Amino acid sequence: MEIVTSWMEKGIEQGEQKIVKKLLKRRFNQITPTIESRINGLSS
Repeated sequence: MEIVTSWMEKGIEQGEQKIVKKLLKRRFNQITPTIESRINGLSS
């Protein structure tokens, strides 16, 4: 059960990161690789 929970948490985290990047790209047209890597480093 723990493996499934870990897998689900990772999927949710990646989905949240994707939404944040999408919103920033919509607002500012593009984001720098530095900002993108900082977003990828975030965890919930």
